[in-house]
Amino acid sequence: MLHHTGASKLMARVFSPVYGVISLWREPVHASIDPLMAASAIGFAEGDADHALACIKLAHRQRFLSGLDLTTLKRDQEDFVKKHFFQSSYFKTSSMRMPCVLKAALGDLSVTLALTGGSEELSALLESATDEKTLEETSLNSNESSYALDACNQRLIKALFFNDFNAVLKYSEKYFAHRSDLQHWLRFAGRIGDIYSTFFGGLSCFILSRKKSQPDLISRGSFLMTEVESWSHQCQWNYENKLLLLKAERSYSLGDIPVAEALYQLSINSAREHKFIHEEALAYELFGNFKIENGQSSIGKKHLDTACELYKKWGAYRKVESMTKSTSAELARSSPSSVKLLSQKFTIY
Repeated sequence: MLHHTGASKLMARVFSPVYGVISLWREPVHASIDPLMAASAIGFAEGDADHALACIKLAHRQRFLSGLDLTTLKRDQEDFVKKHFFQSSYFKTSSMRMPCVLKAALGDLSVTLALTGGSEELSALLESATDEKTLEETSLNSNESSYALDACNQRLIKALFFNDFNAVLKYSEKYFAHRSDLQHWLRFAGRIGDIYSTFFGGLSCFILSRKKSQPDLISRGSFLMTEVESWSHQCQWNYENKLLLLKAERSYSLGDIPVAEALYQLSINSAREHKFIHEEALAYELFGNFKIENGQSSIGKKHLDTACELYKKWGAYRKVESMTKSTSAELARSSPSSVKLLSQKFTIY
């Protein structure tokens, strides 16, 4: 419609919130990528570099959310950072707060590199832009609160994929604390980060409730799960598999083993149907752990092998290396003589 009305100069400005945020709650995330890239090209042609760059950054995030190939995404993210931030005069001419935009783009790239490996050229800059001290300093500056949201979300994504569930909870809490402090319109813009902060936060609550014998975490995880359930009612494509995996982990924590087993499989099927290969891999990984912890090491290892193959197809080679090392240790801990079936049922108040 913008083409027909001659308002193409507004396309990048309009498409960035529509396809970068709003559509995530109504349409398959995969369908938002091409419109964002088309809008970025028109934005540059019309002289709207600010919103054109925003569209590219959002398209990269949607590609990650969609589980598209990480190797290609890494290449495009590196090109984006080098071209628009290091090899141009954009710092001097743009009206945007470039330090925040640069940190957000580098943070997104750091997530990809943590999973794929490589790119020594940017490693030092990534470290300085995304370290803990930078996050703490940013959180004290209200003008950069939106970056603090990004930084928390980036950290918890890396933590989840490398099984640091305590860190996931830490950054999930920080994320929602920063989000509540934002002005209303910024809070809305931050909702793209809600997806993994809620989904991964909920998974970590349920997992730690078992590992640490803290049943109170089940209530917290259940609260986050209800949020994902409301999203699934709005857009089944994007959120059904996430909800099913949360339900599987909750059932496991409550000691309902048969229900948990069925839900893991349903989550795997849903992720495959809706083309989320990374979340299909995650579901296989957690299902494999479930099997091993409940005395079915042979089946569990097969599920973990399948998870590794899916992570490899996604391009998450470092994740595969990490899983290969941890699987042997997990199998050793879960030998028949040491396996303890989880049968205790917790009461949720």
